[in-house]
Amino acid sequence: MRVNSVISCRLISVLMAVLLFAAACGRSADLPSSSTLSLAEAFSSDASGNFARAFREHNFNFPRDHAAHPEYRQEWWYFTGNLEANDGHRYGYEFTIFRFALNPPKQEIVTSSYTISSGSTMPDNASSWRTNHVYMAHFAITDIDNNKFYYSEQFSRDAMGLAGAGIYYKDRLEGDSTQLKVWLNDWSIESVGDTVFPIHLSAEADEFSIALVLTQAKPVVLQGNNGLSIKGEKPGNASFYYSITRLNSVGSIIIGSRKASVSGLSWFDREWSTSQLEPEQEGWDWFALQLDDKRDIMIYYLRREDGSLDLKSAGTIVEADGTSRTLAANEFNIEVLRQWRSPHSDISYPSGWKINIPAESLELQVTPAVEDQELNTTIRYWEGAVKVSGKYKNNNLIVAGKGYVELAGY
Repeated sequence: MRVNSVISCRLISVLMAVLLFAAACGRSADLPSSSTLSLAEAFSSDASGNFARAFREHNFNFPRDHAAHPEYRQEWWYFTGNLEANDGHRYGYEFTIFRFALNPPKQEIVTSSYTISSGSTMPDNASSWRTNHVYMAHFAITDIDNNKFYYSEQFSRDAMGLAGAGIYYKDRLEGDSTQLKVWLNDWSIESVGDTVFPIHLSAEADEFSIALVLTQAKPVVLQGNNGLSIKGEKPGNASFYYSITRLNSVGSIIIGSRKASVSGLSWFDREWSTSQLEPEQEGWDWFALQLDDKRDIMIYYLRREDGSLDLKSAGTIVEADGTSRTLAANEFNIEVLRQWRSPHSDISYPSGWKINIPAESLELQVTPAVEDQELNTTIRYWEGAVKVSGKYKNNNLIVAGKGYVELAGY
């Protein structure tokens, strides 16, 4: 989820019910379909409590900002990518871990070796099972050539080592080791060496699993105004948002009894905030496109109730050398070419787009690799692999690529 808003009381109730059920059963629990929320519904009510808000630019500090920010209501570590097996078989994947705070923390806990987000509002005699943070994770694989989509969901609390996020510092004779670890049960994002990157992604569901090593191929891009991504007119309706738009990715995918060695490109998004959708904002379409000429494009299209473009929509173009520039709402145009109706939710989603960026003389057509990539999880949304084709109109050079699109609020 890229448009930052607060969690509704209903979502908190749903998440806590899942945690209680999972604790009783000793495992993660599936929710009944009646509990499913749309992504826009889940992030569209007022915040309660004295959480921090994104009012002004943030002084980003890496590697610290790869870790949790418990003073904000929610945040996420969002990975998507397009991969290819040795035999040419194509896959897409999404792997996301979310953190949701139940109450504002009194202070952040920092130990000598690990920065954590749990327990900061708990009394000294609190049960070790009590928590101030709920973690949720989504994992999906698109088997493009077989036109299949697989997804799974997990929940936990950041207690008893079940979930968490932080930066680990360890002294070594040769220097310091700085490692990231974000996890929910056995699903994890974890550094594999003495620096944050490369990182290892690992997740296993009943029918499918993934294990990837991601190596950073471009620098961090601060989205919006130096990392402050403004989503509305009301002060604080913004997020702190950065991306790494290219990570070289190698590893394996297992679906059923079939295992494939894969390689390709991934995209990493990080956001944290305490904010909300404004009344006239209905949802969003988010595009993360990686072109074969090594340019990357991020655009989020905020939709108003009448379907028109909200002027807080924005984007970024990242050049092959990692330099970037922002796109204002009046610098691009998105035309929906067709619709797809989900047989699961009966919701109609866009299923093809034409994107024009006049200042770049760039015209792109974006098409889902598989139409049915809807996640009917606790929060319902469409997120899937896409293929890109187009041209530079000033010289008629053909361009192609791949990417991911997220659709919410339909």
